[in-house]
Amino acid sequence: MVINKKTLAYLAGLSRLSVEADKEEKLISDLEKIVASFNDLQQLSTEKAGDEPVVKNNLRADEPRQTHTDDTLLLDTDENGYISVPPIL
Repeated sequence: MVINKKTLAYLAGLSRLSVEADKEEKLISDLEKIVASFNDLQQLSTEKAGDEPVVKNNLRADEPRQTHTDDTLLLDTDENGYISVPPIL
């Protein structure tokens, strides 16, 4: 795809941008590089790519187990009513 001043003016109108005259050539050059990059991507073969990635769950399965009730937690409170737990560090 060739990008010229007419194409640039059309794209600027669609995007509601105003392009200064001194920056037109740089913008045309940049847009041509972008289009060339997409053309390079179209040349890549994707036939060997898999249909979908394999996703494996690395987490343990959830299993129900006995937990503390409010009554048992309240038995372990200190004199201020806070629940004391062992330090982790």
